[in-house]
Amino acid sequence: MSRWPQKALLEIARLTRGTEPGSESYTDSSRGARFLRVGDITGKTNNPIYTDAAQTVLVSEADVLLALDGSPGYVSTGHSGAISSGIRKVEPREPNKVSLDWLRYSLMSPDVQHTISKYTTGVTIAHAAAAIEHVRIPIPPLAEQERLVQILKEAEQLRQLRFEAERRTGELIPALFYEMFPLSGTASQNFSDATIEQLVDQRDGSIRTGPFGSDLLHSEFTTHGVPVLGIDNVVANEFRWTQPRCIPEDKYHNFKRFQVFPGDVLVTIMGTVGRCAVAPDDLPVCISTKHLCVMSLDRTQLDPYYLWASILFDESVRHQTRIVGSGAIMEGWNSTIIRKLKIRIPPLKKQIVFSSQVADVRAMTEKQAVCRQSNVDLLEVLLHRAFQGEL
Repeated sequence: MSRWPQKALLEIARLTRGTEPGSESYTDSSRGARFLRVGDITGKTNNPIYTDAAQTVLVSEADVLLALDGSPGYVSTGHSGAISSGIRKVEPREPNKVSLDWLRYSLMSPDVQHTISKYTTGVTIAHAAAAIEHVRIPIPPLAEQERLVQILKEAEQLRQLRFEAERRTGELIPALFYEMFPLSGTASQNFSDATIEQLVDQRDGSIRTGPFGSDLLHSEFTTHGVPVLGIDNVVANEFRWTQPRCIPEDKYHNFKRFQVFPGDVLVTIMGTVGRCAVAPDDLPVCISTKHLCVMSLDRTQLDPYYLWASILFDESVRHQTRIVGSGAIMEGWNSTIIRKLKIRIPPLKKQIVFSSQVADVRAMTEKQAVCRQSNVDLLEVLLHRAFQGEL
């Protein structure tokens, strides 16, 4: 319990609901205001739209925004435009008693977030408008608010610096690839090329997809046994273990031809198409699903991480996977498309150097992820202590 008096959020703040101007009001960026949906303020949406509707709720970068639909409880600033109905503009009723920054950090506190989560409804789309009347905010003296806000801002800046460092690290691997394997210039003139079909192990099943149809049903999956790999293990463009999805070991012998081996390259061919990952060296016995194409390479010609990077970053490869004339990525791939993809082949030693550098960047990324979580945890602890009057 906070040592400061608490008041209902609606008593100390105005929450102005955004509008839905309708698609007929959408325009280009030269006319009207940026229309901010929940996905726009959370960063989940990357297709900006604009509106010239007359009745909108406009916000500036200094305003505090609270999402109540889709991502209930998400608090953000730094946006300019017209907000949608899933967002509230938050303003103190008496700025000489409650600062805007104190309101923002209070809304971010674990206590308030828990309250919003408790009263959130909906399955397909979460809604939390009804939660607002239950939110209470501690009100320390204004000078104390300012002191606590300064501490919290410093912690938040540390977190933002960490995010920026991770973003820059994420740009290293493509930059390394473009530097070592340019599309033009003297360095690229000695590269040969070959189809993936020519670069895999010359044996049956070196390029494989499946099982198909009724051979493997979702109802047969268990949480123990032989793991079954799918899109979720590859979609991040690096191999990740997700929620366990297995088949019983006694059923595995029927699907041995779909086994995935360490160093295999996996590409998504359904749903989210063209994502790619390399099976790790410590991979246990697993099989794939029909949503993946799995390639076992001839390692005397091609390093797995070089092929991985070529599929993701090489424009000559990406060009081959686009529909002629439309520029859109194909909605579905298949093993035939992948077999025929032409790959530039630099010297193997150079590929291995690149693979080693990728490993170094990945190790750096893992360390950064630990630091990022520490920064997130620090801010949450400080928010909780500030909210309770213990900071």
